[in-house]
Amino acid sequence: MICVVTMHRLHDQSFDEWRKSWETTDWPSPVVRAYALRGVDNPDDVMTIVFESHQATQQHVHGQAFHIVHDVRVRERRDGMAAFQAGVI
Repeated sequence: MICVVTMHRLHDQSFDEWRKSWETTDWPSPVVRAYALRGVDNPDDVMTIVFESHQATQQHVHGQAFHIVHDVRVRERRDGMAAFQAGVI
């Protein structure tokens, strides 16, 4: 199991639009579960936590990571989220 954590800073009050781009019913195959959590002090700061299931070999993990990064669906989601992000922290 691998856990990928990313912090996003969103444009003011754009969480609902950002979430529509982030959420999907078609996650890449190793994704088991994913969460988006808003900051208490600043709701425009969002932490995403994605759990991925992988076989134990390092070569397999690196191969899967390469495949996911170059997956068209992932790129489309990332591009959709970018319009609502001020940056990745």
